[in-house]
Amino acid sequence: MVNNINNCDISNQEPGLQEIVEKNIRNGRLKASLTPSPSDVFLIVVPTPFNEHHQPDISYVTAATRQIIPYLKKGDLYILESTSPVGTTQKMAQLIFSERPELEDQIFIAYCPERILPGNALYELKHNDRVIGGYTPESTREAIAFYSHFVSGSLHSTNSPTAEMCKLLLLQTSSLLYATKQGLMYGN
Repeated sequence: MVNNINNCDISNQEPGLQEIVEKNIRNGRLKASLTPSPSDVFLIVVPTPFNEHHQPDISYVTAATRQIIPYLKKGDLYILESTSPVGTTQKMAQLIFSERPELEDQIFIAYCPERILPGNALYELKHNDRVIGGYTPESTREAIAFYSHFVSGSLHSTNSPTAEMCKLLLLQTSSLLYATKQGLMYGN
């Protein structure tokens, strides 16, 4: 897949994605890689499946965070977008600071749940409202500043546990609506 992206061969059927990838590969703004590289902003967007005990498995979040820890520097922004249990952002902050204590109070850490539907992703990335919760108030402000560059929807400021809960409540509400549309009694 990495080679395909770097060769502008996008098999994804997302409308408009092929053109955006081609343009950004050609002008040097995009390069796919299996390993992280230095950056000012790190977005963690990985699966969070359920484990055999029906509990959320944040091992992919942890692994992705561990991969970028060596690249973090003062002033960087770390944003978790994966659907995660409440407290995951704080756990990742603790992980980062346990391995790089010199970064405490030197980087910004936030949670902003990914909220797009396939087939309309590019539109939704720009137009959907966002709930952004920082590990600290300063982190919230930095994350809002980042998203304000490309999101025209409303950016709602909160803390990371509240933002994580908002995503979980959205999933629960969506499940209820789907069950109702299917004529199912929720909870049966």
